[in-house]
Amino acid sequence: MQSKVKATVLLVDDDPVWSDFMVFIIKEMNMPFDVITASDGVQALEKIAENAVDLVVTDTNMPNMNGVEFLKVARQSYADLPIVVLFGGLMGSDIKREDILALGATAVFGKDEIAQSGLLQLWKLAGLAQPLSQRIHI
Repeated sequence: MQSKVKATVLLVDDDPVWSDFMVFIIKEMNMPFDVITASDGVQALEKIAENAVDLVVTDTNMPNMNGVEFLKVARQSYADLPIVVLFGGLMGSDIKREDILALGATAVFGKDEIAQSGLLQLWKLAGLAQPLSQRIHI
């Protein structure tokens, strides 16, 4: 059985600067991802229904449907889809990293963590077989 060479990642964030930054990093690091974007949880559910998504990376703080609400709804229909939840700055005192993991998140990172070292984790979550060190050209 041949392993998948490229994964489709859905990046969900209402901040276009952050989304553009993540797309730029993925392209500059020669990451084997096709990236599609959504600006909130409602749009993300539509994108998942329309595309063969291998991995979702979602922010927590968004209009219409935030990342936690999206996670709860997505888990009802897409139980096996890896969903990484990101938060910017400090998380609200009403929900903790452990709570998000208990809701079914595959992983939870601060945006600063994902920008620094979490891309390797995204690679692993997408189920790509080739080691990262063989694909990234810095």
